[in-house]
Amino acid sequence: MCPETKEHAKIKEIVLKKLKELYGTGLKEYPHGGHINDVYIVTPNFGDIFVENIWTSTKSNFQHDLIILHRSPANVKILIVNPKIIKDKNLCREFKKTQMAETGRLIAVSDMIDGSKILNDPEFVKDEFPRIVQGLVRKVLSRISITPKTIALSIGKWQKQSTFNVHNRTEEVYYEIWVKLIVEGLNVNNKEIEIEIVRPKEGIKVKLGKIEWSTDIMRFNGTDETGNSVIYLLIANLNPKETVTFLIRNRKTVTLSGLYQIKVILSVAGFSQKPATIVTKEDQMGKSFAPPEKFKLEGVSFRLRKSSEIF
Repeated sequence: MCPETKEHAKIKEIVLKKLKELYGTGLKEYPHGGHINDVYIVTPNFGDIFVENIWTSTKSNFQHDLIILHRSPANVKILIVNPKIIKDKNLCREFKKTQMAETGRLIAVSDMIDGSKILNDPEFVKDEFPRIVQGLVRKVLSRISITPKTIALSIGKWQKQSTFNVHNRTEEVYYEIWVKLIVEGLNVNNKEIEIEIVRPKEGIKVKLGKIEWSTDIMRFNGTDETGNSVIYLLIANLNPKETVTFLIRNRKTVTLSGLYQIKVILSVAGFSQKPATIVTKEDQMGKSFAPPEKFKLEGVSFRLRKSSEIF
C-alpha cells in the first residue's frame, strides 16, 4: 500500500465536505466491505455513496483500488484520479471494464474525475461535481419509475379521476418508496386532492390488542423548499417487477377557465433497501422514517385496515 500523498488527503477533505452538504452523514477512511473507503456517505433514501481517490498512478495501485470500488456495497460509486491515469489508455480500459460490470449490477458509477479539478477549481467543486453526483443518484432512483410523469387534471370542471402507476423495474424488493407530487394550480389546496391505491397490497402489519391492522401508504401534505405545494406518498414496499396503480381526484368540484389547467408533476424522491422499523407497546405503535428532503409539514394521514382478529 502506497503512503498517502498530500493531494490524496486534500481531495478527501474537499469531497467529504461537499457531499455532507448535499446528503448529510459521512466519514473519510471508513471501514466497509472489507476495505478502508476514502469517503463514504450514508443516505436514508437511496443507498450509500462511495468515493475512491487514486493518486498514485502505478498499475498495481490502480488495480488494487478498482477491487475496493467493486467490492463496496454502495449504490453510487465515484472515482477521482490523478490526471496521469486519464491519459493512460491501458488503465482507462481496466476502469471501463469495471464500470461496465458495476452497471450490469445496477450500480451507478461515475466516469473518472480529474482530481486536479477538485484541488484547483472551486467552481468545479461548487457546480459541476454536484451535478455529476446528482446524475448518478437519478440513475439509482430510476429503478423505481412513475407513469405518467405529468397529469393535466382539468380544463373547465375537474370531476373525473385520473390514474398513475409506480413500477419496480428490478428483481429486488424495495421499501419506504417516497413518491413526490407537485401540485400546480391557482386556488388548489393539496388537502382537497384525494389519492387512493387501486388494489390494497401487503404492507406494514401491526398488532394492537387482539386486532391485527395493516397499512400500505402514508401521506404527507406540505410545502417544499422552493415553495411548491407538495404531496408525498410513502409506499411500504414494492416487490420485484411489481406495479401499483393509484387513483387521483379532487374532493370538490373546481370550475376553471377553459385556458387554465391543474397540473401534477410526479417523481420518485427516495427509497430504502431495508424494511421499516415498527415498534409496538400495549395499545401504541411507532414507526421510524426519514423524509427524502426538507419540507414544511402541514398534515399526515394513513388508512388502517383490519387484517384479522386474534381470539
